Amino acid sequence: MKKQFLAALAIGLMTVSSAFATGITPSQNAIYTYNAQGAAGQAGGALGAAYGGLNLTYTPALNNLRITSSFTNNVPDAYWLAVSPGPNPKGNASELAVIYVDMRANRYAAYNYNGVNGSDSYIGGTLLASGATNAIRIGNNYSFALNVNNINNGPFNANAGWTGMEFSNQAGVWYHFFDGSITFNNNGTVRSLNAISQGWSDIANGNTTTVCGNILSGGNAGNGCCPGSTPNGTGGCCPVGGSSSGGPGCAGSSSSSSGKVPLPGTVLLMGLGLALAGLFGRKLRA
Repeated sequence: MKKQFLAALAIGLMTVSSAFATGITPSQNAIYTYNAQGAAGQAGGALGAAYGGLNLTYTPALNNLRITSSFTNNVPDAYWLAVSPGPNPKGNASELAVIYVDMRANRYAAYNYNGVNGSDSYIGGTLLASGATNAIRIGNNYSFALNVNNINNGPFNANAGWTGMEFSNQAGVWYHFFDGSITFNNNGTVRSLNAISQGWSDIANGNTTTVCGNILSGGNAGNGCCPGSTPNGTGGCCPVGGSSSGGPGCAGSSSSSSGKVPLPGTVLLMGLGLALAGLFGRKLRA
């Protein structure tokens, strides 16, 4: 009897665990912007003083990520960059992409990030996208729009937790700029990278700003980011149907809805119900 109950409870809890692990995905009706200016992110290294800021604007509906790098004086030669939905990207070997950008030659290549605190993801990695940046360069600012469809929805999309270069209510950044060189092969892959003088900025859980509504026409219709639900007032969404765990602005809540969401009570009861149903079903058949 005890073993039957424990087995049934385990099945129920597995259902609960599966639902708990499901995170909020970026809304197709939103534009997310992360703006790290000046000393944000503890810029360091020999070129750390040259760091003026980094602006990331992600539009899921268009698979578009605009990257704007700002410097206080001369623009360095190149950089590599990994972006996460919140945590510091370093150490994550299975969920993120890293992009290599040559700001002198105006070229880029994106690979799956190997999690190492170094520049060698391109060695043995899979090329996800490459080409010309078609950058806009004004003074010490270098900006270009990147189509991230093949990065976010490419060969690694089936991997559990893969996010590529997308983010929503929060962003994590590993940004490493340098003087030196990146050389490319004819097929767009990186042949070699030589970083001489370097600077970097690491950021975890940076809060983004959100514009909702019909992004194609520039609208800002209040509920546009949360179809079937309601905004919580802090850039996130309340769970569909209402919940006490959806974040500030949601009924009876005191926690945030960004990232992995707390499990609604109805799903918890469902999981426990499955456990009890399994138990009594076995008992009736005995």
